[in-house]
Amino acid sequence: MSLFDSISALAGIFGREGHDLGHLTLRAAVPEADLDPEAGRVTALDLYLDNLDLSDPCVIGGVLGLQLAGREDLPRFQTGRAVIAVGGALQRSTDWPLTWVVIAIGEEEAIVVDTATPACAVHGSIGRVVVPLADRLEDYLRAVVALMRIELEHGMEITDDDLTVREEIEAQIRSEITPLLGPQNAEGFLELHLD
Repeated sequence: MSLFDSISALAGIFGREGHDLGHLTLRAAVPEADLDPEAGRVTALDLYLDNLDLSDPCVIGGVLGLQLAGREDLPRFQTGRAVIAVGGALQRSTDWPLTWVVIAIGEEEAIVVDTATPACAVHGSIGRVVVPLADRLEDYLRAVVALMRIELEHGMEITDDDLTVREEIEAQIRSEITPLLGPQNAEGFLELHLD
């Protein structure tokens, strides 16, 4: 599966009978072959942003609870992480890597892509704690789509009364995302999104 296929899969499943909020559709295809420095598209993040049309807010519901950033929303999503207020003025944080871009936020977490490489590794950040989620944006999107599909298969009822993901469903999620992300990244994904 390619990055474009992963982006298409996300656009295809988004909505889930009203469980996701906002609008997310696929724009006219810009395939990976068009990762062109002269056109300003040099990373997987560029391709992701060029291929998705998002409304504000655009929220993946269910256990993920992630608000996604479109290109226009990126500056706002950096506030409090890459950009901080110092003496009433916004400035770049010296603690935040220059190549990290927040693409989604949850209740406490931020989903960050590292644009240091064209594939854009993905990390989850809760405060100063950072966990690896995927070596490539493409893989992270595939894992998100897998979790969204599993929720849909179970009628969006994957948690118990304490809002803990049921053990058998967590096992199903683990078995599907581990081959996509690798064991270490899968553990980070489960820790960030299911705990």
